[in-house]
Amino acid sequence: MKVTAQWIAEQCGVSRGTVDRVVNGRPNVAPEVRERVQKIISEYGYNETVNAALLHASDGLEIRTVRAVFQFLHQHIYII
Repeated sequence: MKVTAQWIAEQCGVSRGTVDRVVNGRPNVAPEVRERVQKIISEYGYNETVNAALLHASDGLEIRTVRAVFQFLHQHIYII
């Protein structure tokens, strides 16, 4: 399953823009909505910056390397 901002928005019942505001720490998001979106982001390990880099990378090996490093860091080091 590919986790995207649109997918998170659908799971939370909000717009894609709301997900973007939460990810970027912008205001104008109700606290309960922000919490709901952040919970899904944490559960599924969504990282907009890494996902965007993967989309724009043209070399397949580069994509696999970045993805592998991110998954390792997320699973073994970035535990909150």
